[in-house]
Amino acid sequence: MQVTLQKPVETAVSDAVEVTRLGVVRYLNTRPLIAGLEGLADLRLRPEVPADLVGALERGEVDAALCSSIDYQRSEKDLIILPVGLLGCEGPTLTVQVFSRVPLDRVRRLHADMDSHTSRVLAQLVLAERCGRAPEMVDLAGEADAVEEAVLLIGDKVVLQPPSETDFPHRLDLGDAWHRMTGLPFTFACWMAPRPADQAQASRLATLAAVLDHQRRRNFSRRASLGAVEGPRRGWPAELAVRYLCDRLRFEWTDRHRQGLELFWQRAAAAGCLASCRPLHTLEAWCPRGPG
Repeated sequence: MQVTLQKPVETAVSDAVEVTRLGVVRYLNTRPLIAGLEGLADLRLRPEVPADLVGALERGEVDAALCSSIDYQRSEKDLIILPVGLLGCEGPTLTVQVFSRVPLDRVRRLHADMDSHTSRVLAQLVLAERCGRAPEMVDLAGEADAVEEAVLLIGDKVVLQPPSETDFPHRLDLGDAWHRMTGLPFTFACWMAPRPADQAQASRLATLAAVLDHQRRRNFSRRASLGAVEGPRRGWPAELAVRYLCDRLRFEWTDRHRQGLELFWQRAAAAGCLASCRPLHTLEAWCPRGPG
């Protein structure tokens, strides 16, 4: 589907905020995507952990959301991707890690953070590749330090409340592991919306895509200041927050991210983590390429 947007960004922002309900992730890592959207009149932001956003989208509680990338395949809704930003990495990510008391090739049970669907599947694929078998995945129900063998954690808690290095000496950054396995970047989350039923809905999504693209581009040049200011507010050391947002993460939708995402889905299906693998469809809206 080809949709063109004729209005300038300033007008698009004015139009979109009158009707838009947007599901967003509440971690530090999404600030370069969403900082500033809070100030747009009548734009409704709904902050959640990644795993909860696809449900809000399916129930019609939001118009678009920054969903876990695996949920594009698992959702009962026919979804499309708005290719105007993502949450990803091309190497170590810092905040998606496995912590283990035993060497990784001896892990038989992995207690998994319930905040992300994508990271759970990625952990299975990575450990199966490295260790010859995927561990049994169980929900993390209590404190990470009480886990017998290994735990998968995501988000700010990896920095703010990591398991003891003495007790969990074996660690694996899943973003880095994926890049070493494939040579491709990894996409943890991207903007998704239900496939539009008509041209009016498509045009509305095109306007929303323009808003999201504009804000991401605006924030790209101020990632350092976002880290320096918002990191300490969340308990992060300022210097680490700046390096995290500027050096570790990727926010732009590129052809390489698309390749990596499709390969992730294919491998997940081959491993039995997906019942099937549907084609990737994007809203070909106003999405000019550029830095960020």
